[in-house]
Amino acid sequence: MCRRNDGIGDITVIGGSGSFGFLWSDGQTTEDAISLAEFIQLLLQMPEAVAP
Repeated sequence: MCRRNDGIGDITVIGGSGSFGFLWSDGQTTEDAISLAEFIQLLLQMPEAVAP
């Protein structure tokens, strides 16, 4: 079985204010991620004033 790292993650933040931080489980920290493998996860850090 050959694993390919050809997935993409495209996130669009709507609403809120301030800056947002992104951390994909493969270490990428941009809003949009490239070369993703299977089972990659995203952690989105919201400004404290917006967090639920």
